[in-house]
Amino acid sequence: MRNTISIKRLRSQGGFTLVELIMVIVILGVLSAFALPKFANITDDAKRAAVQGAKAAVSSASGIVHAAWLAKGSTGTTITLDGGLVVNTTAGGFPLATFGTTGLTIGITQAAGIDCLNEFDCRIGDGTPTPNTSIIITKKGQATSTTTGSCFVYSQLTGVATTVLNNFDTAAPSCL
Repeated sequence: MRNTISIKRLRSQGGFTLVELIMVIVILGVLSAFALPKFANITDDAKRAAVQGAKAAVSSASGIVHAAWLAKGSTGTTITLDGGLVVNTTAGGFPLATFGTTGLTIGITQAAGIDCLNEFDCRIGDGTPTPNTSIIITKKGQATSTTTGSCFVYSQLTGVATTVLNNFDTAAPSCL
């Protein structure tokens, strides 16, 4: 008698039907189709934000180095910052457009704390009108993009970091 009651109880409880399970899977598929593109954009936005943060750091470092150069009397081609970092400057007092340590030349990326080995791709730009006077910085792992803000250019002639609008802007260097 006891076994018959348990079997009846199990049959009455039941579970989900196959149709109900398939409907849940379909609904989850539709929701994920809308959610995945949103997550892809978040990654691009984060990389673009990292580039804009690096641009702000470069602009600040350029201003600090130039201000220290002016305070020192507008002479020399090196400035020692707090912490002992010696930054090489142009004759106009702006940090050189260099990355890494080329011999003993410390430039804008070191002054700004930009990691050109692990975090960012840094390359010397064509520096129009003067060769080798600019550096182009983009986020490492970022696909070449025509999106505004995917890279910026620092010029040692003016000490200004400029966002490249897109890769078709003929007046500015390309992120490519």
